[in-house]
Amino acid sequence: MTLFGRGAEKASICEQLLVMGNFDLAFAVLQTFKLPVVRVYTNAINRLAHANLIGRVSDVLKDIRLMGIDDEKWDDVVMATIQTFAVELQKPEIAEKFLEKLSNAHYKARAHALCGNLKLAYIAAAKLDSTDDVHFVRNL
Repeated sequence: MTLFGRGAEKASICEQLLVMGNFDLAFAVLQTFKLPVVRVYTNAINRLAHANLIGRVSDVLKDIRLMGIDDEKWDDVVMATIQTFAVELQKPEIAEKFLEKLSNAHYKARAHALCGNLKLAYIAAAKLDSTDDVHFVRNL
């Protein structure tokens, strides 16, 4: 792998840097090569989650927020984290720990549903007056 290769190679290096805990260098690579931040962050977090490194997942999320990321991208990263734990790893109790990090109300409703908090998910969806979110909760 090299930083002189294709975008996928650069992204893979960046993901590995995040997994190893070298956030500053990973962030510099992301910015320099204008890599897709959501994809890179979610792939790195997914790898950490599958290795059961929950503390490192929290650290990476904290670093991402501190370095500055717009709210929409932030919610995409956090929602992917919740989906990884709740759906892929079948650990909704861990996924719940990340719920308060979401700012998007629609994501919060769906995340509650993914974590098995159907009552809270339904209430959140009903408050939003979102039939899509209500159907999502109902179909789980």
